[in-house]
Amino acid sequence: MALRYFIPIGCYEPGKIIDKPKGKPEGLISYITRVIKGNFDHFRVLGNGYNKKNGTAIRGYIDVNSLAAYTLTLEHHKPIHTDSFHVFNIGTEQGHSTFDVLRKFKKQGNEIKYKIYLKREGILYLSMQITEGLHNC
Repeated sequence: MALRYFIPIGCYEPGKIIDKPKGKPEGLISYITRVIKGNFDHFRVLGNGYNKKNGTAIRGYIDVNSLAAYTLTLEHHKPIHTDSFHVFNIGTEQGHSTFDVLRKFKKQGNEIKYKIYLKREGILYLSMQITEGLHNC
């Protein structure tokens, strides 16, 4: 069995697994929280010229706690026949743009300074998982 997923975000609820990268974080949430804490003076929005929605790229983020729940659910429902191989795409099927995520932080009372930079070469506008068969896990 293989589990495929895109862009896990957040931290494990009990706090045993935390997000604490060294240097400049690559993850969206890590980066935003470091800007809020004052570690960086602004958030870098990489491109706003996509021809959709608000111009920023859309990603299918999945909360690490949801990812853990899916993993445990599938672990308990292993196929009886071990001679077959199954691939499961895990995700929410709901995309969020960079500005969507920034707005959600702002609704919580966090003012986030940002600057718009050129998008990186080769970055897709949309990146999400289709999650057939996992809607009710």
